[in-house]
Amino acid sequence: MHTVRLEEQECKVCYYCSKIGGTAMTFIECSECGKQLNSCNTNIDIICKDCAKKMKVCKHCGADMNEKNRKKLM
Repeated sequence: MHTVRLEEQECKVCYYCSKIGGTAMTFIECSECGKQLNSCNTNIDIICKDCAKKMKVCKHCGADMNEKNRKKLM
């Protein structure tokens, strides 16, 4: 299960806790590279998976994957 979470590039909180969002097509830009991200609900990732892997952060919330304190991304 741990490897699936890391492949999905999500921190423990985002992976194991429920992600509830409203039903609506949502489009935002990656906060790092500007690539357009889309989702079928309002609870959307803030960083694309490629940028999240490079920065070693969660793609959904921006938290450090190693649970270290870091500056807030947004």
